[in-house]
Amino acid sequence: MYVEEDGDTLRTIMTIENETDEEIRLDFASSQEYDVVIEEDGSTVYQYSEGQMFTQALVSETIEPGGEYVIEDVWEAGEDLSGRTLEVEAMLNIFSIDNEEIDNSVFTLNKMVDL
Repeated sequence: MYVEEDGDTLRTIMTIENETDEEIRLDFASSQEYDVVIEEDGSTVYQYSEGQMFTQALVSETIEPGGEYVIEDVWEAGEDLSGRTLEVEAMLNIFSIDNEEIDNSVFTLNKMVDL
């Protein structure tokens, strides 16, 4: 996970690389492929999924050998973020990889960001 700040914007980039010689298939239980939660001093200041609706249908993504799957989330805070400390939690909501169910926590990352 990579987090980048530009004034009043915080960009979170999540990447899964396929380092194998075979394609892999990621399955998501809904169209909500990810979520990002940003907290400051223990309070949520942003959550990607808040107020959104997602279809409840299986969604699949294929990653070719040597390829990558990239998700980018952009939060426009509406105010300068400089000098703030934020905790960013990014979750990829992957249900299975190549038809093998996985524990969702495998794709959850937390990062403290001093801006």
